[in-house]
Amino acid sequence: MQHDPGRRYLRFFGARPEADVEDEIAFHLEMRERDLIARGMEPAQARAEARRRFGDRARVEAQMQRLERDRPRGEVRRATWHTLQGDLSFVLRSLVRQPLFAISVILTLGLSIGANASIFSAVNAYLLKPLPVRAADRLVAVASAERTNGMIESVSYPMYREVQQLTDVFEDAVAWMGWEVALRTEREPARGFILAASDNYFTALGVQPALGRLYTTQDAATRAPVMVLSDAYWRHAFNRDPAVVGRTIHINEAPFTVVGVLPPTFKGSQPMILPDAVVPVESMASVDPAMTQNLAQMGWTAFRVLGHLQPGVTMARGRAALERLTSDMAHQFPAELTDSRLVMERELRTRPEFAISRLTPWVAGVFFGMVGLALLVACANVANLLLVRATVRRSEIAIRSALGATPGRVVRLLLTESIVLGMASLVVAYLLARGCIGWLNTLPIALDVPITFGLELDWRVFGYAAGISLMAGVLSGLAPAIMGARATVSDVLRDGGRGGSAGRTPARMRSALVVAQVAVSFVLLVCGALFIRSARSAAQIDMGFARDRILLAKVDLALHRIEGGDARQVQERLLQEIGALPGVERVGLGEHIPLSGNYSTRTVFIDERPPQAPEGLAGTGSTEITPGFIAALGMRLRKGRDFTAQDDSGA
Repeated sequence: MQHDPGRRYLRFFGARPEADVEDEIAFHLEMRERDLIARGMEPAQARAEARRRFGDRARVEAQMQRLERDRPRGEVRRATWHTLQGDLSFVLRSLVRQPLFAISVILTLGLSIGANASIFSAVNAYLLKPLPVRAADRLVAVASAERTNGMIESVSYPMYREVQQLTDVFEDAVAWMGWEVALRTEREPARGFILAASDNYFTALGVQPALGRLYTTQDAATRAPVMVLSDAYWRHAFNRDPAVVGRTIHINEAPFTVVGVLPPTFKGSQPMILPDAVVPVESMASVDPAMTQNLAQMGWTAFRVLGHLQPGVTMARGRAALERLTSDMAHQFPAELTDSRLVMERELRTRPEFAISRLTPWVAGVFFGMVGLALLVACANVANLLLVRATVRRSEIAIRSALGATPGRVVRLLLTESIVLGMASLVVAYLLARGCIGWLNTLPIALDVPITFGLELDWRVFGYAAGISLMAGVLSGLAPAIMGARATVSDVLRDGGRGGSAGRTPARMRSALVVAQVAVSFVLLVCGALFIRSARSAAQIDMGFARDRILLAKVDLALHRIEGGDARQVQERLLQEIGALPGVERVGLGEHIPLSGNYSTRTVFIDERPPQAPEGLAGTGSTEITPGFIAALGMRLRKGRDFTAQDDSGA
């Protein structure tokens, strides 16, 4: 008598009493039929005789079902719990006896799930997750691009005000600039990073204070020296003291009054950069008197701009409006804007920097694709291990069934083993993901602006990767039940109890998994080898300057309000004192250093050609240096000479 193993073995913990009774009666009839056949009866005659001896099947089923339903629920729960305890104890003992198998499965799944969760958490935080602001789906970034070379740069404050006037395209727009300053409370001054933002910065982004209030348009109009602290700076400098509102913090020795604290969910308007505080840009005139003049200059490009598109406005319409605005401003300010045009892109597509944002999704996609393939290999590896184990356990399952174990009982035991392995794998994956994310959050980045990763474990992708992996483990773990259902005790005894052959289908499945593993692993090995080769090649690129035996130091005299002639005297003394130190061969000062991420751009007019002629313009990056800076960096001049002390303002 044959039964459908799929129907029998897919009944899990909540099987119906009717189904259990049917299985018990079917098992009894099958055993009686086999006994009669062994005594010499024909199969058809044995089947009929077994049913005759059994009697009224419907009446017996009804009685057994009634008895099953009448069992007290408490007794059923106690029996189920006792069975689960026994299964769990048996599984743990069997895994302890086979530690290599258990460790292989746990580490394979744990490492793959943890790696996927870590990588996707980073990708999601910087490329996929919108800013925690109002109407983030309509948020766009506006920047200035040079026509000659396409270099992306910031915009000036007058440009921002003109963009803000495009009310038919933008619902609102905000601007801000980052500023390295010295922040002083009651202690010594410490380097800090603040945002000098437009008067509508908080209202347009829909930010609410966690403590106190936010600055208003009235504060900006009166140039009130007020500031709003970030939650991180409030925690670090004031230990979350609620009495911080009203206290004074000096920015480059200029006093500012704290009026509020930002919520911990708002970390600024630029991912990865966490400011210590936000102040009205107009109030920065008390820190730098030149700020008032700079804010009025069309060519002083220092601001980043974000805008909310009006509902229903498309990107094409917005770009067309910016083109018209650029043309109008170029006629009014030909010297500043002849080589520039305003560009716009979705905020999510401008990370981490507008200038390189087109490459970021490709790089992230490559890394995430590689860890995805690694997860695929891990699932195939675990499935193969469990299928091999299924072949070994085939005899065990067949004997359990012959001794009276119901299909649900066998499935419950196998599922318990898969769940134990899966839970242990999730613990390893969680520890790995938390460790990787914690390491990334503390990774120091050698840049002038404060970079903070602020990563958090993304539970959605953790659950997604865990679900895929555990599903592969559970389905593969059920293989022994299916294979055991197809095996009879006589088959097992004929194979000598050694497990025997599980048939062609499992063998073909294992072969297919091995082929898939080898193919995907080969792809990963090739990609990894190419990555290592590219990294080594990049490390050997001739950068045009020496990279050995160079010590870099940064000093900002403006933090201590040393400016003008006093600043030049301090710089000259620094060069003399440092140059006199033992072991120092050459020394120089520069506004920017190579590969620092900072640069100044200028439009150069060639051969006194009119500015309207494109061939007469060139956009170039520039920096101001002292004599000796080129030699200190080991740069090689192709023509001409280095600067000397005689190349002063009068030269």
